Amino acid sequence: MAPPRRHLPVLGSTAPATTEERSSWHASGLGAVLIFLLWLPFSMAALWLGQQLVARLIHENDPVRVREAVQHATTGQRALVFTALFAPRIGAFVAGLLAGGFLVARFSEKAAAKEAGVAGLTAATAAWILTAAVSGNFVASLWLWPPAALLGFAAAYGGGAWGKRTKR
Repeated sequence: MAPPRRHLPVLGSTAPATTEERSSWHASGLGAVLIFLLWLPFSMAALWLGQQLVARLIHENDPVRVREAVQHATTGQRALVFTALFAPRIGAFVAGLLAGGFLVARFSEKAAAKEAGVAGLTAATAAWILTAAVSGNFVASLWLWPPAALLGFAAAYGGGAWGKRTKR
């Protein structure tokens, strides 16, 4: 006889759950996927915001003219342009980590901040692997993993702690 099928719980369902609970580490894997899904709209908004900030700094909207203006800019102006492009992207990643960690700890039966942190670490590692693969220079991007992993774990852990506090 085949074992009964396991189904994901349905929110708002009044039927009693008859299957055994999943272990808490499942929330880490699902949380990593959730963090990526939440990060996508935040990153799209961050790209738009970065373009708007650079356009205000350079006083140009045309990408070719912006590139020429940056080439002839001073070091301080280039640093401002870099910050205007980079800061919203890091903010989007942190927002995705916080939101994903919150949801993991808030809606999982057994998961807590630790599982949310592992989900953030996994998502940050996957993002680093994708970045290294796209850049084509794995060794040069090796230094990016420790800060990305630390940021991923810490932000998702913080979101998980917040989600655990709001759990009923």
